[in-house]
Amino acid sequence: MLRSSLLSSITSIDEWVALSGQRVRFTPKQFSMLKVLVRYYGQVVTFKELLEEVWGPEYTDDRTYIKVFINRIRTKIHDDPVTSKYIWTHRGLGYMFRPTATIRWYNG
Repeated sequence: MLRSSLLSSITSIDEWVALSGQRVRFTPKQFSMLKVLVRYYGQVVTFKELLEEVWGPEYTDDRTYIKVFINRIRTKIHDDPVTSKYIWTHRGLGYMFRPTATIRWYNG
């Protein structure tokens, strides 16, 4: 239920979320990455899957993109990688979106 409500509410041109009452804006690529992670809520999304879905098949071997963008997203949502509340790292495999805190997604 939570996953489907998040998915339906983040398909927006105006890419932002509300976190602790503050509006947080994302670049289109950052927002695309969040949408992929939310679509697979509770499941590990591999580096290859993220690269294919966000950048396309020609980028499937460059994990640097993923690490940089995950770091930027975490900075914006104040998510510490060690004590993550939103995006969990599965070392050597990928990332998983499984929030332990409330996050609200908004359209326009």
